[in-house]
Amino acid sequence: MTHPSEQMSAAAPPAPARDPTIQFFWGFVLLHVLAWTVAPAVAQRSIPFDTIEMLYWGHEWQWGYFKHPPLPAWIAELCWVAFGSADWPLYLASQLCVAGSFLAAWLLARRMLPPWPALATVMLLEAHPFLNFTTPQWNNNGPTKPCWAFATFLLFSALTKRDWRYWGGAGVALGLGMLAKYDAVLLIVVMVGFLLLHPAARRTWRTPGPYLMLAVAGIIFAPHAYWLLAGDAPTIAYLRARVPEARTLKDHIVNPLHFLLSQVAAVGGIPLLCASVYGWRTTPTPATGARRFDRDFLVAMVLGPPALALAASLLTGMRMVALWGSPMWTFFGLLLWILYEPSGSSADLGRLMRRSVAWGAVLLVAFTTAKVFHGEVAGRVTRVQFPGRELAAELERRWTAAADAPLQIVGGDWLLAGVAAFYHPQRPHVFPDLRAEWAPWTSDEDLRRAGGILVWTGTGAMPADWHARFPRAVPGPPLTLPVRGVFRDLETHCGIAIIPPESRGGPGGP
Repeated sequence: MTHPSEQMSAAAPPAPARDPTIQFFWGFVLLHVLAWTVAPAVAQRSIPFDTIEMLYWGHEWQWGYFKHPPLPAWIAELCWVAFGSADWPLYLASQLCVAGSFLAAWLLARRMLPPWPALATVMLLEAHPFLNFTTPQWNNNGPTKPCWAFATFLLFSALTKRDWRYWGGAGVALGLGMLAKYDAVLLIVVMVGFLLLHPAARRTWRTPGPYLMLAVAGIIFAPHAYWLLAGDAPTIAYLRARVPEARTLKDHIVNPLHFLLSQVAAVGGIPLLCASVYGWRTTPTPATGARRFDRDFLVAMVLGPPALALAASLLTGMRMVALWGSPMWTFFGLLLWILYEPSGSSADLGRLMRRSVAWGAVLLVAFTTAKVFHGEVAGRVTRVQFPGRELAAELERRWTAAADAPLQIVGGDWLLAGVAAFYHPQRPHVFPDLRAEWAPWTSDEDLRRAGGILVWTGTGAMPADWHARFPRAVPGPPLTLPVRGVFRDLETHCGIAIIPPESRGGPGGP
């Protein structure tokens, strides 16, 4: 197959033997990773709530969970296996995923642009909060981003280099992306659509490449698909629950509009940065040959997935969360550069890169300030300032006083139970909200037999339905946990009840 984009390598001059942009790129990535790992580790007393969910899921090593596929939860558990109940490895894992996204963006940009503009399109991503401000919360968006980015880079390489290894690599990235989050199906649809509709890409269906890519992705995803089908598809039920039962015209208009505006706000800093140096341009630069293929590919890969998400919201009325767009915009800076080809001096390029880093620094300061002072301003303990270690220590003290067996299960309020389990030395299983469909690894019978602790928010009595299910539960004095602030000290309260093991004595025993 002769592909017009193979001429692309002649469009960008070859990198010199000692290309200084390589050192600049890795220095930029290292600075980003260090800054966004240290800041949350210093500013936050406890891990974020999505991360708590990943941790108690991953502890069970399931092929899927009631909300999402398993890959992010497995990575969270590996962090605990390697480092124990330390927060910073989870922040580092998230930043390594961001670094992977940067790397894929840089590799693709170097295929299309000279080295310095290629580096600038990556540094522009510091203006994108989905790649910095929101990243300390480890969740399914974390590994989705590099999988999505590398799948895009590898597909472009497969189309332009005619090497089967790129097709296989794209399949691996897509398969892992689907194991991270189902959003990757949007990218798969766009990729297949591009391969079917673009005249130059359509010829690849005469080769094994596209079939290899889809087969590899399917093989990687197959165990989770089996789990999905064998377990009545709980994740699909969770997604369906986001579609309003009694849909109105408002749902079909307001929900997609809200998602659209959230995405515009998230990436708006990138064109603003470009305009601050090169001025506003509204007319794309005409493109022919290899450059036209570059443009067509990027338009499809960058704008296609959010367009599909908007279409789904329009058709179903589904409420789309802004962070669902996290992996979609990694190549947005490169797309703008290919569309408008800004021209200027090397001084202009340097100014753009410095402003990009400055924008990232502003977001870093804003993040740190918000996490440290939000609770004090609001007069309540925020989730990331919750005294999880102190709660875990108190649960262990009370359990040891009531039973002589290791604590195996913590149930009740999922947030309290999850954070206590993470910081607890014995790492008990979590029975979130005492809902069996959320926790197939345990049950009421397990909790009655092995015993455990129930926790709930506030100083009120244990919920009556909990008492009916666990009549041997013995509530203890409510727990008050102080939280020392910079200018204002706060406190939070929770209720605790002990269920002693059936085979052992203790308060409330048979």
